[in-house]
Amino acid sequence: MAAIADFAHKFGIVLKACNISRGRLAQAVGIDKSVVSRWASGVQMPTDNNLSLLTETVGRHRPGFARADWELASQAFAARLGLEASPADTPLALPDKPSIAVLPFQNMSGDAGQDYVADGMVEDIITALSRFRSLFVIARNSTFTYKGRAVDVRTVARELGVRYVLEGSVRKVGSRIRITAQLIDATSGHHVWSERYDRQIEDILEFQDEMSGRIVSAINVELIDIEAKRPRQKQSGRLDVWEFYHRGVRQYDRSTRDSNNEARRLFEAAISADPNHAMAHAGLACTYISDIGVGLTDDPAGTVAHGLRHAQRAVELDANDSLALAVLGRLQVWAGDTEIGVATLEKAIALNPNLAYGFRLLGEVYAFSGRPEDALRALDIGIRLSPRDPGLWVILLAKCNAYTRLGEHARSIESARRAIQERPDQFWTYIVLAIVLAFAERLDEARVQVEAGRRLRPDLSSSTVRKMMNNMKVDTAERIVEKLRLVGLPD
Repeated sequence: MAAIADFAHKFGIVLKACNISRGRLAQAVGIDKSVVSRWASGVQMPTDNNLSLLTETVGRHRPGFARADWELASQAFAARLGLEASPADTPLALPDKPSIAVLPFQNMSGDAGQDYVADGMVEDIITALSRFRSLFVIARNSTFTYKGRAVDVRTVARELGVRYVLEGSVRKVGSRIRITAQLIDATSGHHVWSERYDRQIEDILEFQDEMSGRIVSAINVELIDIEAKRPRQKQSGRLDVWEFYHRGVRQYDRSTRDSNNEARRLFEAAISADPNHAMAHAGLACTYISDIGVGLTDDPAGTVAHGLRHAQRAVELDANDSLALAVLGRLQVWAGDTEIGVATLEKAIALNPNLAYGFRLLGEVYAFSGRPEDALRALDIGIRLSPRDPGLWVILLAKCNAYTRLGEHARSIESARRAIQERPDQFWTYIVLAIVLAFAERLDEARVQVEAGRRLRPDLSSSTVRKMMNNMKVDTAERIVEKLRLVGLPD
């Protein structure tokens, strides 16, 4: 019988295929509705007898349906019931190289305040694995959407399109940390490798390197010897710096004005504790990118200058850090050095072909600099590397820009609407939809979106939008602002 999460997924397909409510199905099977609800939510599997009764009930709606059909893959199961599988039901194709998703480790310390230890460990493992060209590694922004949830690794692998899943736990007692980890081949459910580590907290960086090395070894990565000899960045091993940095990352991912300010405060605290912490400088530069990208600054030029200073410092501290280079490249473009910025971003991707955030930034730059086809390719790679990314709405808006430049207004509008679905709390998603609707001459619909955006940000004006477009060609930016004025955005 399929795992509980797989059954819950197929049970949802049954309800849809048979066009029947949970209550009516419970009545037909002859059981309590609460039991059916537990099936649907993935809390409980049916008993052997109930599964037979359920199969008989489905068979009355879909003649010939048999118990063995529950073992079919999701796509085949949907087809068996007469449904065309939706994109969400269709498994992503496995890459042509070893692919892995690292799930958030469970915090077993009994103290929620120690979550950052488990989260930081996972982030460092992902970073270490992502340096290998021979691996396809899912970005932490997607894997962390499973945090705090009981999940089946086969479901995770199907949703993210990977073969291997790493899961584990962290227990911190005093100055010691115990880590357990297991690598699972999700296509078979077999455990490929498992290990337990005990270390003093002072050895945290050595411990992280050892763990990532063992994981890589477990899936026979050919570059393990090269990685073992690669010079490590000499970062501070002090827990306060490490804590500030990883908590800053978590705040940055939330993409609100308050969370961005809190992320900046935490990155600054990390730098104050250790001025040579390259990752903290790169993180701080990222907060300035957010300020500019979603209109949180009244002084774009000054914000770019602040961001550049920290991005340049990060690269000075570690010239081969792909994130630092990607952030520097994006800010160089905003500073007017488009050619240099694109080259820096492309270098970042060459160093780390699994850097989803790098592909996102590169796609944005390609779109703004008149290379829409290249933009779409880069953005699609970014989505593939991180299918559940909290920043997906930003990627979708960048795709709007690319589609509009190609004259594909329908696709542009579709991407903008998807961005709103992802982040209905972001004013910029509505304004971008208003822009693409206006260019498609659907002015009444555009006015509705302007009003929606202004409800979220009442002080929004065309001059604010113009400042956000300071890296666009002047004539393009002016055309956009004029369209927004036409559909009701005040000066």
